[in-house]
Amino acid sequence: MKHYNEELYVVPKMFDRWKLFVKMRKLAKHWMEYIGNRQQNVKADLAVAFDRWKYAHGRAENALSRRNKDYLEERALLAARRLNDLAENNNQSEYLLS
Repeated sequence: MKHYNEELYVVPKMFDRWKLFVKMRKLAKHWMEYIGNRQQNVKADLAVAFDRWKYAHGRAENALSRRNKDYLEERALLAARRLNDLAENNNQSEYLLS
């Protein structure tokens, strides 16, 4: 009884290499389509706008995480004061209009 077969020994390696080839082919196709879409005017503009929307929260979070707490509290107080001033100005203008 023969336990070793040359053809059966090569089959798993062949399938592994074939899977790797298909994976690389799909990856290359994806990047070619990505680049092609980025070269078309309308699709490129939409892609840039979408990326700005999608990653804006992360960029803002990174910017805030680098600031110290005292600075952020001061900025929050200034923003609250500006909102109060705007509300008072709005109330005054509504009073004058009525």
